[in-house]
Amino acid sequence: MKLEDNLSGGTTFVSISIPSGWACTTPQVGAAGLISCNAVSLASGATATFTVVLNIGCAVSNASVINNTATVRSATPDPALANNASTAGVSVSNTPPKVTAAVATASPWPPDSSLINVGLSATTSDGACPAPAVSSVQVWGDEDDQTPTSGSEVFSPDAKDFGLGTLRLRAERVDSLDGRVYLIVVRATDTGGATGFGTATVVVPVNASPSASSSVAAQAASAKAYAEANNGNPPPGYFVIGDGPTIGNKQ
Repeated sequence: MKLEDNLSGGTTFVSISIPSGWACTTPQVGAAGLISCNAVSLASGATATFTVVLNIGCAVSNASVINNTATVRSATPDPALANNASTAGVSVSNTPPKVTAAVATASPWPPDSSLINVGLSATTSDGACPAPAVSSVQVWGDEDDQTPTSGSEVFSPDAKDFGLGTLRLRAERVDSLDGRVYLIVVRATDTGGATGFGTATVVVPVNASPSASSSVAAQAASAKAYAEANNGNPPPGYFVIGDGPTIGNKQ
């Protein structure tokens, strides 16, 4: 009696458990190839159970189905050839990579309309797979890029040089409001196409008082929590930052 299982594409061999009386040859651990098992005989009506453990490659996309087919054959005449092959399908669950974002300057002060490098950094991980590179940096805010207003000097856009270590945000806010929140969303996509994200915030209080700092910090925490629960999307009423017109000399 012979059993063969040619491993499906996107998988590699880890281990096999075999029943008594059988002998198997397998690919090396971490390799693809053919599993071939033999037994001297198998009694009529008897069963043999094999447990094969495979590793699914990092580049296999989420929700794809891997079909694995095993076949058996006998050296003696087999009256029922139609049941000599069986296929099992496994749906792949590719967990998105983990992204952790942080800034070195979380509250630029004073609000003198300067563009400040906030020291954006991020780490990524993807389980046993290689850590993916950051694929995008987005900035949202509860105040939009400024537009010209009568009687006041305006600088725009309020975010530039999107990237790790280079992102600059403008140290300004509308002083008649309750302070400004910048929400930064950093994304990374792994080789299987799954995308993860991390968030960080930068705030500009309406003034230098402890109560103003506490108020805007609470707003930032709320915005961060919303984004974390909604796939990195900002709360309602937030604007894309950095797409405004180029205005003023502080660029």
